[in-house]
Order: sequence, then structure tokens, then C-alpha cells
Amino acid sequence: MDNNEGTQNYQPQSGPQVVQQPEVSPTSQPSFGTQNTSTPLNDNQPTKKNNSKNLVVIIAVAIALVIVSVVMVVLMNDGDGNTSQRNNGKVSQDNPERQSDDNAISMMQRDTQRRDDTSRFISQLNQYQANNGGQVPHTVSTGDEIEAYDSFIDEYMKYGGDTFSDPLTGEDYEVVRFVKCTSDGCVDSGADENIEAGKILVYSNAKCFDGIPTFIKGERKVAVTMTLETGGIYCSNN
Repeated sequence: MDNNEGTQNYQPQSGPQVVQQPEVSPTSQPSFGTQNTSTPLNDNQPTKKNNSKNLVVIIAVAIALVIVSVVMVVLMNDGDGNTSQRNNGKVSQDNPERQSDDNAISMMQRDTQRRDDTSRFISQLNQYQANNGGQVPHTVSTGDEIEAYDSFIDEYMKYGGDTFSDPLTGEDYEVVRFVKCTSDGCVDSGADENIEAGKILVYSNAKCFDGIPTFIKGERKVAVTMTLETGGIYCSNN
């Protein structure tokens, strides 16, 4: 019997065997130009909306703060600074020394104004002399000397709507005495306690010497004094 009988013939295969890999379907890519309606919204969209809302809130708060600040400033100033004045008054009441200092400063400031007004009086008196051949009001007038200088004040010191008034009372300065100096001296040449601050005294035949009216020859030579709040007098002459 043949040994190959009943068995399958074996045929050797030439070359290496190739193992076939299973085919993998390529992942489908979404086509351009089409929108997948099932895709969720982009996360950036609500962030932009939130940022816009936050910006509006910040602007509104800033505007409100500005309005509140302006209102507070107006209320503090009370239109004309009355709040500050009331506060200063309260401080002065609580501190008598501070109140005394404030009063002294105010008096000195008013006296400075009085000095300026006296100097302006002499300046206008010089102008009066230039317009009247060198004469002064009491040499031009044939009446009362004080009335002559009252007229001078109306015509020269208050010309064109100018004011000539005391800084404390707000009333017009008033010539209360006329003194003619002689070689024996000038009557009432010193500070007179009976003369209120802001009142004017006129001296003829006089000039200021160490702040006091002193006799000098010449009827047209005039010295003017004004009593001060802080004491003493201020003297000026043409």
C-alpha cells in the first residue's frame, strides 16, 4: 500500500505569507459650508455678553459717584461758602483765643482799607488843586469848611459811582472836624478817643510829622487824619 494513500497532499507555499489587515473605514469629516445644528454654542458668546453688561454697570456706578460728589460739594459750600463760615464761627466760639486772633486780623484789614482811602483822599485833593488854581476846598468856599469838604467828597471821591465808605459800617466817610493849625500847634492833633473809627479830620496849614499833624506855613497845605480801629490815627498830607 502506498503511504500517501488516505492523506492529503501537502503543497508547500513559496514566499512569505501576507496577513491581511481588516479594513478601517476613514473617519468621516464634516463637509465645509455646512452647519451642524446639534453642535453646542461657543463658550465665548456668553462671555462677551457678560463683559458688555459689566461695562454698562461700571459706567452707571461711575456716573452715580460723580453726581453724589458734586451734590456733596455744593452742600458743603452751601452756595456761598456759608458752611465754612459757620464752621469757622463754631471754631471761634469753642476757642476764644482763635476768635480774638480772627477779630484782630479783621480790624487790621479794615484799617489797611482806611489808610488806602485816606491816601486816595489826598490824591484827589491834588487833582482838585490842579483844577482850581492850586486852591483847596476851604479856600474856594466862603461857607463852612466841613461842608466844603463834604462837597469835595461828593464831587471827587464818589465821582462816576465810586464809593468812599468805611469798611466796618459801610456808611460814607464823614468829615467831623476842621482844624486850622497855628505856630502854637494843631489842636486835637493826636488820637481822639471821642472820634469813631473811619471819621475824617482835616487840618489846614499842616503836614504830617511822625504821623501827627504839625504846623507848616501855607493855608493850602492840608493834612488829613483818620482814626483807626486798632488805635491811633493815620495821617496823610498834600
